[in-house]
This record gives sequence, structure tokens and C-alpha cells, in this order.
Amino acid sequence: MSEFRASGGAASVLVVDDEPELRDLAADLLESLGYRTMVAASGDEALALLQREDGIDLVFTDLVMPGRLDGLALADEARRLRRDIKFVFTSGYVGHPALKRRLPRPEEVFVRKPYRTRQLAAAIERALAG
Repeated sequence: MSEFRASGGAASVLVVDDEPELRDLAADLLESLGYRTMVAASGDEALALLQREDGIDLVFTDLVMPGRLDGLALADEARRLRRDIKFVFTSGYVGHPALKRRLPRPEEVFVRKPYRTRQLAAAIERALAG
């Protein structure tokens, strides 16, 4: 269920969330900020996109997703493909076991759900600058 949505931004962001409404909302917000977006419904789908698409600058992913790859596992796998890919993580479940397994690294940015447009924008800008 991936789709490419182009807008006028300089950076391309892959939005990964298993909840369609949240995934579409995040993509729409990012597009309104000028970013080009792609979407994926799972960690596996996102990894497949990262293997095919060279132009993805940043992955904005939910931490807690069903399936083989949650957000942190996706980051680990993605970095095997591209060491320089940037990540911004999001979750409404800050006490989730995935976070106990491995907290986001200092170079990784986290924004808690629900977030406002300016919080998302600041997180993406901070990650891209880092």
C-alpha cells in the first residue's frame, strides 16, 4: 500500500504507520510543510521501499507496529542499507517494551503522539540537520 506523493520540498520523507488515518495525516502535514512523502503501512513495506528508492532522506515511523519490524527494528535494518538515513520516531505508548529494549539513540529524534504541526516540523528539521 505504498504510494508516492510529490510536493515541492527539498527532502523526501517516508512515513511509516500501521494506522491508515495517522499515516495519511502525517503525510499530509509533511506535504503542507513542503516535503515530498512516501507512505508504508509496516516496517517490512518500508524496508522494501528503502531498498528500491534512493531518494528517501528521512523515515518518520511509529515505534509500535505489528509484524516483524517495529520502528526501532526498522531503523536497525535500514541503517544496514544506508548508514546516513535519518529517523524521527513517534509513539503514544512511551512505556512500551520496544522502548525498554532500545531507546532512540541521541542522533534519533522522538516526537510523542499526539503532536502538533510545529512539533513535527521541528523534529523533522532537527533530524535532517543532525
